[in-house]
Amino acid sequence: SPGKFGKNALRLHVPPERKADWLGWRLLNVPVQPSSRYLYAAWVKTENIADGSVDIHGHCKTAENALSKQSPFFSSARRLTGNNDWTLCASQIVTPSDAHHVELHLTMNVHGTVWHDGVLFVPVEEGTVAQVATNPALLPTQPLALWQVNPLVKVFPDDPPRHHSKELHVECARNEWEPLQVALWSKQPLRGVTVSISTLRHASGAALPAPRLYRVATVPVDVPTNYYVSRLPQYCRHVPRGTPSCDGWAGEWPDPLVPLNAFHLPANRTQALWIDCYVPANAPAGEYRGTLTVQVSGRRLLQIPLKVTVWDFAIPERSHLRIVYDLRSGPGWDVTAGEDPETLKRWYRLMAEHRVNPDVVLPMPEFRYENGRVVMEASRFEPMARYAFEELGFNHCYTPWLFYALGWAYPLPPKFGLSPRTPEYEKTLQEAYRQLVDFFTRRGWRDRLVFYLSDEPFLNNPQVVDDLRYYIGVVKPVAPDVPVFSSTWYHSPAMDGYLTMWGIGQHGSFPVEKMRERRAAGDRLLFTTDGQQCLDTPYLATERLLPLYCFVYDVEGYEFWGFSWWTYNPWQKGWHRYISQSDQGQEYYWIRYPNGDGYIAYPGEPVGSKEPLPSIRLKAVREGAEDYEYYLLWKQAVERARQAGKDVSAAGTLQKQMEALVPIPNAGGLRSTQILSDPDAVYRLRREIARQILQWRR
Repeated sequence: SPGKFGKNALRLHVPPERKADWLGWRLLNVPVQPSSRYLYAAWVKTENIADGSVDIHGHCKTAENALSKQSPFFSSARRLTGNNDWTLCASQIVTPSDAHHVELHLTMNVHGTVWHDGVLFVPVEEGTVAQVATNPALLPTQPLALWQVNPLVKVFPDDPPRHHSKELHVECARNEWEPLQVALWSKQPLRGVTVSISTLRHASGAALPAPRLYRVATVPVDVPTNYYVSRLPQYCRHVPRGTPSCDGWAGEWPDPLVPLNAFHLPANRTQALWIDCYVPANAPAGEYRGTLTVQVSGRRLLQIPLKVTVWDFAIPERSHLRIVYDLRSGPGWDVTAGEDPETLKRWYRLMAEHRVNPDVVLPMPEFRYENGRVVMEASRFEPMARYAFEELGFNHCYTPWLFYALGWAYPLPPKFGLSPRTPEYEKTLQEAYRQLVDFFTRRGWRDRLVFYLSDEPFLNNPQVVDDLRYYIGVVKPVAPDVPVFSSTWYHSPAMDGYLTMWGIGQHGSFPVEKMRERRAAGDRLLFTTDGQQCLDTPYLATERLLPLYCFVYDVEGYEFWGFSWWTYNPWQKGWHRYISQSDQGQEYYWIRYPNGDGYIAYPGEPVGSKEPLPSIRLKAVREGAEDYEYYLLWKQAVERARQAGKDVSAAGTLQKQMEALVPIPNAGGLRSTQILSDPDAVYRLRREIARQILQWRR
C-alpha cells in the first residue's frame, strides 16, 4: 500500500486466528534528556480494527534500562478504531527526571491491519498560552455581532466573530426543554449589557413560559486532562507529567452557567449566552415568535427575531432511562450541609429538572446491631425518599453503603464487627438486606432498588473474584429480582451467573457480542462513564450521545461517579488537586483526576445564588435524556405503522444512521471531536426522528 509520503510504509496485519499480544515494531535506545519536552508523532492508517483501538506508544527507561519510576509510559491517546485513512497521531511528552532513553512502540494488541509512516520524535521548546488574534480584515463591519451556535459546540472567548444571524430558531416537542446558544461579540468594550426575550407567542394567542437566560462562564485549565499519578513524597510538589487523554488544551474553557444579569463585554472577546426554552405539555403545536434584544444601559443595540417550532407530540414527564450521578462532597466540602433536608431538596430539584438521579437518597437508612439482631431505622430516610421517588420521579436508588464491599482490590470487610465467612456474618447481612428490601417493597419502590456491590473490582485477582462470588451468594437469594451491580468496565467470565447488572465501558472494553450474551442470559447493563466527561474537550458529545448508545445497544442507562465532587473552588480552577489514594488500603500514591471529573454542577454561593447551578455539560445530559424519549416514541410509532401494513423502510435507514453515530469500539468520551466529527448530525437525526413520529402517528 502506498505510504503517506511516498511508496513505502510499515504494514502490520494481525489475522483473527492469531493472538493479539502487542505485536509490531519497536525502536530501542533513543537517547533523551531528563525532564525535557519532546514531540512524538506518526501518521497511522487502519483497517478493520474492531476489538479495541490503535495508537502509538513509548516507554521511558533509565540508564539501567529499567522503567522510569514516574510516568514511564506515553502515547498520543488518539485511539483509532475501525477504518481510518491516514490520521496524524501526535502528542508532547515530558521525560521523567530519571529518563536516559526511550523506546518507541508501533504496536497493537488488537486484530486488523495498521500502516505507519512519517514517524517523528524530536525535542521541542515549551510554549505558553497566548490570546488568539483575528485578521482585522475578516472582522464584521458592524460594531456588535450575535450569532446562533449549535449547543453541542463550546464557544471560546477567542472565537472569531461571525455575521449576524437573521433569525434564531429552535425546534422541540411538548413537555421539553430546548436550549438556544448564541455568541455575542463587540468591537468596543460594553458595560451594563442586558439581554431579554419578549413573550414567545403562538398565532392562537397561547404563550410559552419565559425562557431562562444564562451567561456561559469560563474556568481556567492548566494542563489537558489525564489521570496524572505521582509517587513522590508528600512534601514534594506534584507536577502533571504524561500524555493528555483528551483533545483539549490549556486555557479558558466554557462550563458553568450563571443566571443572566447585566454584564461587561470586553472588546474583541466572544461571550456565549445560553437560553433554556420550556414548552408545557399542553402547549399548542406550531410556531411561537418573539424577539431577542441586546441593550446597553437601556439603549437598544440589537434586536433579532426568535422562533420556536413545537412539534405535535409530547415526551413523558418521567424518564425511562436510568441516569445516575453520585451526589458527593470533595475534600473540604460538604455539599449537603450535614444532610440538611432543605439543602438536599435544592440538589434533588436540580437533578430532577435535568432528568438524572442521585446514587442514593440521603439520609440513608441506618442499621444497628443490638443483642444479636439487626434493626433498621428509616424515619429520616422515608420522607426524603417519598419526595424523591413520588414527587420528583427518581427511578433509581443504590443500597446503602453498609452493603458495599470489595471496591478495587480491597479485602472483604467485616459487618457489624462480625468477620466474613462466618454463619453469624451471613445471617446478619441477609437480615439487614431483607429489612431494606421489604421496606422498599411495602412502599412500591422495589423497582428503583439496585444492590451496589463493588466499584471497579480487580477481577484479575483470584482472591477478589472468590470474595465477590461468596458475597453475592450471601445476599442474592434474599431478593433475586433486585439487580446486583458492579462497575467492571469489561467482561469477566468468572462473574457470569453472579453479577446481574454490569457496569460496562461504552468505548469498547466490553465487546458488543458479550453485551448480547449477557442480556440473553437475563443480565442487565449500565454504561460506566467515570472519567469520560471532562470539561476540556471541544464538544458536548459524550453527555449528549450516551442515551443514543443506550438505545442502540439495549443498555438501560449509565452512571457517573460524581455530580458535585470539587477539590478546589471550581469557579477558580477547572482542575483537581492531587489526592492520596490506594488500591487496596496498603500502598498509597498521589493522583490528579481529569479536569471536571466528578462534577457537572457548581456551588451557587460564589456567584450569589442560593441554588446550586448547572453546567453546559449538565444541560447536554438533559438533552440526551430527552432524545431517548424521542427514540422510544419513534420505536412505538414504527411498530404501530408496521402492524397497520404501512411501508416503514425509512425507519431502517434511520436506524442505520443512529448506529453510525455511536459505533463501538470508539475513541472514548474524552475525545469529542473523534466520536462526533459533525455536531450538526445530532440535530439532523433528531429532526428526522420527529418527522417520522409525526408521519406514523397519523
